[in-house]
Amino acid sequence: GWALSNNSANIRRVRERIEELEKKASDPAPEGWSFDGGEVVMNTDENRLQILFDDKPDADLRAELKAEAFKWAPSQGAWQRQLTSNAIRAAKRIKAIQPTEKGE
Repeated sequence: GWALSNNSANIRRVRERIEELEKKASDPAPEGWSFDGGEVVMNTDENRLQILFDDKPDADLRAELKAEAFKWAPSQGAWQRQLTSNAIRAAKRIKAIQPTEKGE
């Protein structure tokens, strides 16, 4: 009996996930940007927002990245988290990786 009572919730959850994936597939991939000392990459193949630095960031910047839920991925050589709208907003909050002005 208990297995049947949860079916409608599971069906609804799966439908919402399908809609979310279809929307993501139809939307164009967001653009990354360059900043002084590296770049932000929207890696759609890995489904990750990646921050690539030319040199190792200082301890304060690493703490800020961790506070915004970015993790160091040695296999990728990047600080990254899952590519979501929240990840993009989090990256934009980090002052040290703000986009450089065009024409510089």
